[in-house]
Amino acid sequence: VRPPKAEAPPPEPAEPTEYAKNRPKRENAGRNNVMANYVSNMSGSLDLCPCTDFVGIIGSNSSSAQPYHVEVSEEAMLLMDFHAHLSCYEVIGYLAGDWDAAARKLSIKRAFPCKGLTGTQQTDSCEMDPASELDAKQKMDELGLKVVGWYHSHPTFKPNPSEKDIENQENYQAFFHDEGNHEPFVGMIFSPYDVRLPTRESRREMFWVKKSAGVSTPMRMKHARKGVDGVVSEDTKGCMIDLIGKQDVFGRVDLTELWRPFTRLNGKVPEGGPVTKLAKMRGALGAYLPDTDESDEFLDEVFTSLQTQWKLDLGY
Repeated sequence: VRPPKAEAPPPEPAEPTEYAKNRPKRENAGRNNVMANYVSNMSGSLDLCPCTDFVGIIGSNSSSAQPYHVEVSEEAMLLMDFHAHLSCYEVIGYLAGDWDAAARKLSIKRAFPCKGLTGTQQTDSCEMDPASELDAKQKMDELGLKVVGWYHSHPTFKPNPSEKDIENQENYQAFFHDEGNHEPFVGMIFSPYDVRLPTRESRREMFWVKKSAGVSTPMRMKHARKGVDGVVSEDTKGCMIDLIGKQDVFGRVDLTELWRPFTRLNGKVPEGGPVTKLAKMRGALGAYLPDTDESDEFLDEVFTSLQTQWKLDLGY
């Protein structure tokens, strides 16, 4: 259900960048119930395209092999997943890092959450606000990082790319094409609240588009994960607290609501007691962190901030 329109017209958005002007919008292609009872009633999906696996040695010259290695920081994934959990509408942002053409390695070091363009934020669509996009790129420049990817969420359905996601990714790859005929740019999709998840851990997909004979195919990008080194950095924690404090979070999730009436899925059989969206989020974020007291203290601090700034009683 879309929120009612405000009586007063919203402020005019910033002038779109050239890419933003030409970027296609993703559209809803219908619903598809996939499980019985609660799961069927609570979760549908768009017309999504499952990713295909590459075959062969990563970084080789084989046309069937993954074109380059990818390493992604778990702190970056922690931030992306946190961003995805905050809204029942799609969220969007950029990935930053560096590209080593000689080693054929793309390193994702940070995520930069961006604001959705006013009027485009829905449960199955979101376009990036040009002013937010510019701000993110300026911060990357200050840190000596480059844009190496983008991410968005599929709030309650699988993280397989839609046809429009594939088109967007293909445009990005062409836009960031380098002199060595490489396309060092990936897409990531996070699915935080799909009730079909086996556990509380979110499902995610990293993809790249392969073009052959006029056909664009989403390919699964295998990647190494660089773990959190002891404790979460102040930079990542600051970004998370900043996201909580933003007053323009559209479609805020009520973390006191029930996510699903069971804990896990054993195949298709529900097991365990009910799980709130708060418990779902904490379980998902905890999957990126070491099992230490410091990690628990970090999560307590984040959720205490959520409780205070969103004026919720979360028990902290």
